[in-house]
Amino acid sequence: MILKKIESPQVTHFDYDLCQRISGQRQHPDSGQVYQRNQWDPNTIEKHKKKKGQQEEDHEEEEEDEELEEEQTEEDPLKESEFLHQLVQRPEDFLENAEKRVGKYKDIMLHPLEFEIYSMAMGTRHA
Repeated sequence: MILKKIESPQVTHFDYDLCQRISGQRQHPDSGQVYQRNQWDPNTIEKHKKKKGQQEEDHEEEEEDEELEEEQTEEDPLKESEFLHQLVQRPEDFLENAEKRVGKYKDIMLHPLEFEIYSMAMGTRHA
């Protein structure tokens, strides 16, 4: 029932996305702050800026804000690159470990949940 839906290709794609997001996290060792890929990966940041720029071509006020942001970014490229080199990937965020955690969650939480729902549908309930 639920497990059949969970094992479907559509839901498996959600697992893939979740694991990609987890494995894309990096942590700053001094502050402990965790950053997502769209905050630290220069390629992802550049794609986001290009996409945002295309959507906002008609808005002059927003373009002025973007120019200000670009000027601020251009002022400290060295500081930004030093910051990026300090980020580390935590062991629990490795792709293999993220996949194991998602699988464990399914086994521990979703299998009992399916059993409970099935029992309720059949009119029996186990305490």
